[in-house]
This record gives sequence, C-alpha cells and structure tokens, in this order.
Amino acid sequence: MGKLFVAGLLTVFVFCFLSYGDESIITLMKRYEGESELSKKTKQESLGHIIVFTRKDLDMMQAHTLSDILRLVPLVNFLPNQYGVETLLNPGNPITVPFVFRIYIDDHEVSSIHTYSPFLTYDRYPLDNINHVEIYYSAGAISVSNEPSQMIIKMYTKVPSRENSTKLRVTAGTKKSYTLSFFSAYKINDDSSFLLNFSKSYFRFPKPEINGQTVSRNQFRKNLFLKYSYFDTDVEFSAVDVRRGGFMGLSFDAAPDYSSVQSLDTYISVKQKFDRNTKLVLSYDYQKRKYKELNSQSDGGIFVPGIYSFFNPPTYYYEDLNFHKFAVSLDRKFRKGRNSLLAGTFLRYYFQNTSKNEYSDSSGIHDLKGNIFRVKNFYIGSFYLENSYNINEKNLFIAGLKYDRYKFYGQKSKGKINGRVGFISFLNHSLMLKGFISHYYILPSMILIESSKEKKLDPIRSTVFSAEAKYRTGKNEFRLFYSYYRVEDLIIIDKNSGLFVSSDKNGNFHEYGLFFRRKVDEFTTFELNYWITDVGKDKYSPERGGYLRVGREFKRFQLYTDIVYRGSYRPYGLDIPASYNLRISAGYQLPKSWYLKITGENLLNSSEKRAYISYKGDKGYFSTSYRRILITLEKVF
Repeated sequence: MGKLFVAGLLTVFVFCFLSYGDESIITLMKRYEGESELSKKTKQESLGHIIVFTRKDLDMMQAHTLSDILRLVPLVNFLPNQYGVETLLNPGNPITVPFVFRIYIDDHEVSSIHTYSPFLTYDRYPLDNINHVEIYYSAGAISVSNEPSQMIIKMYTKVPSRENSTKLRVTAGTKKSYTLSFFSAYKINDDSSFLLNFSKSYFRFPKPEINGQTVSRNQFRKNLFLKYSYFDTDVEFSAVDVRRGGFMGLSFDAAPDYSSVQSLDTYISVKQKFDRNTKLVLSYDYQKRKYKELNSQSDGGIFVPGIYSFFNPPTYYYEDLNFHKFAVSLDRKFRKGRNSLLAGTFLRYYFQNTSKNEYSDSSGIHDLKGNIFRVKNFYIGSFYLENSYNINEKNLFIAGLKYDRYKFYGQKSKGKINGRVGFISFLNHSLMLKGFISHYYILPSMILIESSKEKKLDPIRSTVFSAEAKYRTGKNEFRLFYSYYRVEDLIIIDKNSGLFVSSDKNGNFHEYGLFFRRKVDEFTTFELNYWITDVGKDKYSPERGGYLRVGREFKRFQLYTDIVYRGSYRPYGLDIPASYNLRISAGYQLPKSWYLKITGENLLNSSEKRAYISYKGDKGYFSTSYRRILITLEKVF
C-alpha cells in the first residue's frame, strides 16, 4: 500500500502541475498537430484491435527504444527469457522463445528467420528514426504479407519532408548505460528524399545470483538504417548488430560459467507503388547468430537437446549459423460501390547454412556441422482475399480467406486455409463496436522442428473471438475489450527425450481489458488500463496487469509518468509478489534547439519479477531492472 500511495501522489503531482492554460496560437497548433498525425494515415482499423503510440506520445514518454513501449502493452507480459532476451508472452505462459508475435519496419517484417521471434535483435531497437508505432491485436489477420500471428507491431519511419533536420542524441545512465545517436533526414528535391540513422548503445541489467554465481544479460548494440525515396519507390537498408550475455542459457544449473549471444540482422527492401491501389515489395534478409556457452561437468554441463547425457554431459557448446530470406509480395485494392476488395499474394523462401557447430565433453571436441538435423530450407506461398463491405455509412462487414502452401526441408508440401470475419459498427458519434472471429494455423518455426523428436511438427490450430466497445463522451474515452482463445494440437515437450512433439492437447483462455483515457486539455492526457485473464495464478507468468499514464506539456516543459502493474503469481510453487514499475520523465526545450531530458526508471524499486527453475530443480526469482536515472541531451540542426 505504501508504494501505491507514493505512486498516487506522484501521479497527482504530474496531473496537476501547471494545469492552467489559455486559448492561444500554441493551443491551435496543438490541435492542428493532432489532425495531421501521420498515424491517422497508416492505421488500419480492419486489421484488428489497435493501440497507437503517436509521435507526440513517443516524445512525451522519452521512449528511446522499443522496450519502452512493449513494457506498456496490455494483455501480455514483457520479461527476459532464458537467453536474456526481453520478450512478449501470453499471460501464464512459460518464458521461452515465442513465435506468435511479428514486428515490421514500414512494410518489411523483421522477425527471426530461424525462430519467428523478433525480440533477439529488436527488443531494444532505437526509435530515433521512428515516427509512430501501431500495435494490432490481429489474431489470424488476412491483409498482411506474413504467416498468421497473434499480434503485429508496426514501426513507421519518419518522413524526411516533415523533418528536414539533423539530430544528435546522447543518453547516459547511472548504471553505466549509454546511447549515442545520429539522425538526419532531408527532402532533396520534389522527387526524392533520404533518411539516415546510426546509433551505438550499451544497456546494463541486474545480475541475479544462481547456484552461487551471477549471470549476465548486458547488451551492446549498433544500429544503422538508411532510406531513399524517389517518386513512388522506397529503398530501405537496415543493419542491427547485438551482442549480449547469454544469461541462464542452456546450462543444467541455469548458471553458465560463460555464455554469449551475437546476432546480426540486415535487410534490403524495395517498395514500388504503381498507383494508390497497387503495391509491390521485394526484399532480402541476412541474419547471423553466434552462440557460445561453457559450464562445468560438476554443475551438470549444458543441456543440448538430443545430445545431452547425464553421465557425460557437454561442457562446451558453440554454433555459428547463417540464415537467408527472399520475399516478394504484391497486393491490389479493387473498389466498386460499397465494396473494397484486397487481393494479394506473397512468396518467401528461407534457407540456412552452418559455418561452425561443435560441442565438447570428457571425450573431446565433437563436430556437429553436417551431423545433426537442420531445416536447410523452407518456403511458403500465399494468396489472400479480403473484402470490406459498407452495409451503410455506419456499418462495415469484413470477410477474408488466405490459402497458404508451404514445405519444410525433408517433408511434403502442404496447404492450409485461414479464415476471418469481422464487423465494425458506429452506432452513433460516441459509440463504436468492433468484433472478429478467426480460424487459422500457426506453423512451427525451423528451430522447433530441429528440436523435435520426429523432425517434423504439425501446425497449431487457433480459433479466436475478440470484441471491443469504444465510447467517447466529451473529453473521455472508454474502451472495453474481450477475447477468447482456443488453441488445438499444441506442441509440447516430450518428458522422456526433452524434445518437442505434436499432440492432441488443447487449451483455452479468456481475456478482459478496460481502458480509460481523458484528454484534460490540449496539453494534458490521462490514461488508465487494467486487464485480467482466467489462466490462474499457478502458472509461469502473471495473469493480470495494467498501467496508469499521465502526460503534461506547458510551453517549453514536458512532464510524464507511468506506473506498470503486474499481478502476483505462483510458478513452481514460488510466491512472487505483484510489481509496480514507476517511470517519471521531464524534458525542457533550451534555446537554439537544445533539449534536456531526465528519466527515472523503476523508481519504486519494484520492477517485474522473473521466476526461474534449473534442470537440477533449483528455483527462485529476481527483479528484471535497476532503479536508475537517465539524462539525455539532444541538439537539432
């Protein structure tokens, strides 16, 4: 109660601070800014239930990395997995490597080729080149060029003609974290423009003590992003290099003597708009992952599936893997009368090769390259149709089908049909209803198949119903959200072999969410969220959560605070208390386009709690972030 009382006082302070104002040119400019938000031009209501972090939100929050946003996302948890990668996961789920979330930069998907998870490289992606972020609860969405997923995170880059500037940013933290960033974007002439961003960062995290020694997930990263536009052609190049401590890794005691992960993700994408209705995207991705781990035999060695022996366990493991993806997508909208038909197709070809893969035990070093099963290639092609029919000016009906044809290395090609229907209704100017029913298949990732008992796995079947009601009155907005998930043919771990197998097991859960937003005036916003599920407390991650956010602007001054709540839970028989992660940011515009910003993170020293259990049965939990202060200095030229 004491922490809640302190958080409440701080929130009231922010809410009331400088709460007066007048109808001036600044007010009028703020209103224009809201109307001209780029997010209003990119968001797709028909894609799912949407949460938007606008350019103004990102500036107010001092959100410098994607993780600053993901920590707020309702109806999911955000915790580090065994490799130290900060990861979204469904309530109650084990903290593993997920494959139901997708991240896009503009029209290009950047999820991992090998695991489908985007977080190994993009958990702390810098946002200096990002204008706004859209998060879609889009289970089984048809009108996107990817395999079906549960959630889509779309980061839209800044438009050079709106920027025409260069920005330098330096951020330093009390726990020795830092970021150096350079951003430049200009309109060259009426036909062309460019955007360039480069950053270098180091992030430090708490080092929990497990089995008498500490484990690290500190992260060092470099990011380069280039975009050139000429008429209706956009060319993007991105390179992200992340090096981090491997955290608990694969060690039998969850405390390796040494572990590290290096991941490199590069891509080049070309988008061509032929007219306002037709778009072609070509891309090539290259991803590289190096993983190294050491753990003594007395601590149980390293649990490498399919290799591990209790009597002679591996004590050293190393892999150097390369992944490639070629992709092409084409879609077109046909509009006639009340109908808008989207027709599209995409083809993706994935393949991998191994530079080096080996392990050692008491008998010596063993070369795994070519001696263990790898999914050498995989392709998927799809054709989809989605029709939006305006019953009248207030009601929209959406129906879509997608046919996927795919083939994993060593298996026969197979086809699956995914379907989705939706309804959006504006009952009046104040009330909107939205609902979707989806039935779709989630394909296993390449790494899951390689770690499976039979070296093949069946897709997971999902049926999802979701509904939302949004009501606006005056300065207030209320949103109620409900969803039901039924998942069939789950992929589980075989207890005897420790490998994955397809099963006939099913699962289902319900989610409920409440959102309240009040725009006090053109300078002050207040937002509250609370969500709960029925997965139960005896699971592997919290079943409920929420947040409180308040932002305030006055002339050259900005003040923002949020507190993220996650409920208590009981994994592995542990009693883990609820967490209250408080963040406060203040910014001031200095003369000559200098900006000074100060952020306090985890100020209550009660961040999200992460539970663990080793293969030996040792278990415990720890806090996921430090309490620290960050100081940022920016200069715009």
